[in-house]
Amino acid sequence: MMSLLVVLLQGHDSLTAQAAVNRALNTRGQVRASAAVVNRARAGARIAGQIPNPTAGYSYTDDTPRQHFAVQQSFDWLLVRGAAVSAANSSVQAALADSAITAAEIAAATLTAFYRALGAEDALVLLRQQLLIADSLSAIARERLRHGDISELEAEQLGLEASRSRQAFSRGREDRAAALAQLRRLLVWPETDSLPPLSGRLDEGIDLVPMAALPEEQVPSVRTHLADSVAAGLRRKSAILGRFPVPALEVGVDWDDPTLPGKKLWLVGVSVPIPLWNLSGAQVASAQADQDEATALLAEARAELRGRLAETQVRIEEARFRARVDRDSLLPIAQRIRERTARGYQLGETGVIPLLDALRVEREIAISMVDDLMTFQEARATWSSLLGVTQ
Repeated sequence: MMSLLVVLLQGHDSLTAQAAVNRALNTRGQVRASAAVVNRARAGARIAGQIPNPTAGYSYTDDTPRQHFAVQQSFDWLLVRGAAVSAANSSVQAALADSAITAAEIAAATLTAFYRALGAEDALVLLRQQLLIADSLSAIARERLRHGDISELEAEQLGLEASRSRQAFSRGREDRAAALAQLRRLLVWPETDSLPPLSGRLDEGIDLVPMAALPEEQVPSVRTHLADSVAAGLRRKSAILGRFPVPALEVGVDWDDPTLPGKKLWLVGVSVPIPLWNLSGAQVASAQADQDEATALLAEARAELRGRLAETQVRIEEARFRARVDRDSLLPIAQRIRERTARGYQLGETGVIPLLDALRVEREIAISMVDDLMTFQEARATWSSLLGVTQ
């Protein structure tokens, strides 16, 4: 169902669902923040691969030789550098997956808001039509009352229905304004600029096959925990390797000895840490706990994804079914019944009760159709969000 307001505003710039998503991804601070997290993780990977700088020392003593210079280089990083770099790279993958989740969630929220606003516009058009019909029938009733064809009670009943239609139209205006305000907020739209008319169909995609689910390892919510689990395992490996003592090399020179004028005394030595007070068992235990936690969260993420995909698929299919029935069957039938009943009432062949029932049923079905279509679009957006898709 094409939004009638779009037809009325043809020739002006319009806002499509994909354009709304693109703007949200380009303007929302959450996207920039997630990009900063990725850059931080990449910097952490560079830090993990850095080789420690050597330490240089100079001293002067009264004893001979008076001047001393030495350079010391540790090599304990040789055992842990590979695991540390791999763990940091896994953290980069986790940050990238988190960034994809953020983008998908923003896209889903934007699509939901867009279709809610589009649905509110379509509902307002339907409610306006209902109001015009109710006002027209109320005028007919007043004319028939003037000619003595109906009772005053009957005319008041149709007048009451017209008033109820105006109340429903007022609620429709409120819902549309609120939906557009939410869409403006999600798009970070300037308050000084008016939002372009929305362009799209509320039943878009209702006749298409739903997007197939991706393998779990490709879904960002699982990729995040999978990368965290790998990183935790590598950090545990690094903690275990770090328990082994690795010697540090020291190279130096002494000079300024009056008994040996112009002579330099070279020195070469090594220093080895002595695991006397602890064997880094606490560090290994902490790393093991981190790995156990990451493994458990990975299993939980897999189960959560399967459950939510199954639930969302049911919502898509059931909302699709209801919306199709509303659109293709119930609403056309309700409209035909209302038209025939209205003609019969105008000719004096039908009473007011069937006419009131026909008006109310048509309004309820029309609003139900819009609600079912919005539910379908929201479920589609949730499905894409679960898969980490922004298109």
